[in-house]
Amino acid sequence: MRFAWSPWVAGVALSAIGCSFQGSTASNDGDAGADDVSDDSSTDTGDAVDPPDAPDAGDTPDASPLVDTDGDGLVDSQDNCVEIQNADQRDHEADGLGDVCDPCPHLPGSNADADADGIGDACDPRPGIEDRFVAFYGFYPGDTLAGWTQAGTWSISAEGYLQPGGLQSSWQYARPPGRFARVAAATSMIIESLPDEDAFVGISIETDDESKWHACGVGGTAMGTRRSMLYGEWTGNSDYEMLVRGQDLGETVQLMQQTVPGASACSLSNTTTTDLLTGGASPSGSMGTSLGVDDNAVARFDYLFVVELAPGQ
Repeated sequence: MRFAWSPWVAGVALSAIGCSFQGSTASNDGDAGADDVSDDSSTDTGDAVDPPDAPDAGDTPDASPLVDTDGDGLVDSQDNCVEIQNADQRDHEADGLGDVCDPCPHLPGSNADADADGIGDACDPRPGIEDRFVAFYGFYPGDTLAGWTQAGTWSISAEGYLQPGGLQSSWQYARPPGRFARVAAATSMIIESLPDEDAFVGISIETDDESKWHACGVGGTAMGTRRSMLYGEWTGNSDYEMLVRGQDLGETVQLMQQTVPGASACSLSNTTTTDLLTGGASPSGSMGTSLGVDDNAVARFDYLFVVELAPGQ
């Protein structure tokens, strides 16, 4: 399922506490020197030839239908990223702009990028600050999870979703490569079942040894409703904090979490409140980003979008 949502208000909360798409660069292997110019010193004494008439001001040459600017085997007229090679033509939101050149590949029709950091305004966790796009995982059929760290068994379905295999009473997660001191991550979750108040689906940002983490997502209740949650642990179960909102959420929820040393902000598409969790010994240093489920929750994930936040902002 594909949904558009763009209230990335969590960046405001992180900025208050003190707190780019992965650049694809087309290479130029051509000669950097001047073009060769033929110097013919002979003089033609024959009859002068009138030069051709200048074209009218409104005339423009026809673009060649065979031009392939980026050399990916697709002519420009049929290429959804004209200047960046993408022979697979992947376009997660089917908005006509390929993932590798779309500044918000998970949101349709969102190309503006006011701060020119490669992250579109509609999906930028901190508009006006030059952060760095890390990765977009669209979970296309046929993709593998090579290089990912997993607890439990995860796979990509024929419909294009990341999903765990079977019910598990413990935390099951899938974490891509990459560690960051300051990070923002977004996903869209399709939640089928949250059987009790301990069930959870969402993002977790944690240290290398997983001893410190903050998690942002959706939890169950004893009455079967769904609530937004942001919670963390940083010295074991004795030092634990949770923020819970009681609103009942729908089946599909988009969320964004930002974590910097000492704090996390969590914003969900079906709510109007950004939760902020702080803790002096919360995740810091090298942190990874995981998608996960806990306590027999049944859910699947549509994508994962990761941004490294610039320091000192």
